[in-house]
Formats: sequence, structure tokens, C-alpha cells
Amino acid sequence: MQQLSKTSLSSNTMHLQGHSQIVGIGGYVPSQRVTSQELLEEIGSERRFGIAHDWLDTVCGIEERRIAPVDSLPSDLALEAAKVALEDAGLVGRDMDLIIFCGIEGDWSEPATAHRIQTELDSKAICLDVSNACHGFMNGLTIADLHIAAGAAEHVLVVTGEIPSRISFDVLQMLQENEDLDILKKKIGVLTVGDAGGAVVLKKNKVT
Repeated sequence: MQQLSKTSLSSNTMHLQGHSQIVGIGGYVPSQRVTSQELLEEIGSERRFGIAHDWLDTVCGIEERRIAPVDSLPSDLALEAAKVALEDAGLVGRDMDLIIFCGIEGDWSEPATAHRIQTELDSKAICLDVSNACHGFMNGLTIADLHIAAGAAEHVLVVTGEIPSRISFDVLQMLQENEDLDILKKKIGVLTVGDAGGAVVLKKNKVT
């Protein structure tokens, strides 16, 4: 169990005050693996751009990434991670007072993707989504901490499910059709990411 103390968080740029502690952590990655070398071979990086097929491995240290099935939703990955986090915390969905989904892309615009997490976990929790690119999950932790501090929640589940591979494969197709090195330099970062889910369970910090 990892505790978020007032001392460790007082200078944090998220301004968490340490009202809560993490009591459960969960992660999930799909089974399909795609290597970096496979992606660069797909665009013919050596022949067309003069970039070795093992460039992402040697320069970025990224050898592979996980890819979700085509019909997957962000909530699918988040749910798997949530189940692990709840088990780690020794709690169930009905124990949650608030569920926050923090993915860059949700299942739909409205209602909140957190509602599907709520339904699948047989929970009665209040639900909301937070979207703020890479900062979203940390923002979700801040909101969870403040709800707990205000006495509005005892247990909070913060989850995310990300499927950036959809964008990666669009960029891959673009690079297959274009030999502009400047475009490759601007877009190659998209080829470094993979699909995954993550979750934490927070509760009131009893440590003073």
C-alpha cells in the first residue's frame, strides 16, 4: 500500500494536501504485441528515410507496445484495471462513492464513460469524466483527494483506458504514402505509444 502523506505532497504542483491514501493499484495491457522494428519495417524506414529499423529500440528504448482489439472501447481497458485495483484494495464496486474516468478519449461524448465503469462494477457511485491530455489522471487524483477532504466521498476509484494505437496506425498509413522526412520527424512519436488501462483506489488518509 502506498500512502500519500502531507509531507510528501505539500510541494507537489498538483497541490494535493494528503487527505487521501492509495489503497489499491491496478493495470491492464492487451495481449497483442507489436514491436518497434515491425512498425519501422512497415514504413520502410531504412530505404525511404535512412532510419534504421531498430532506431526506436536503441534511441527511445521502446521495443514493443500492446495493441487492443479493433472493437475495444477505452472503458474495456479501464474496467480490467479497475477490477485489479479493487481486489488489491480488498473492496468492491459497491464500496465506491465516486468513480472518475480520466482517459484522453472516452467511449462517447455523453454521458460520462465513468457510467459504464459504474454499471459493470455494480456500483452506485457518483460518476464523472476528466479529460486533460497527459495530465488527466493526475487531475483525477486531485479531484478525488478534494472530494475525500470535503467528506463527500470515503472511497474513490480513478481509472483510465487509452487506445492511442488507432492514431498510430493512421500515422503509419500516412508515412507509407509519404517520403517527407520532416513529416516523419514530427509524427514518429505517435509510433512509440501503446494501449493500456490503469486504476487506483483512494480512501481517507488516517495518518496524521
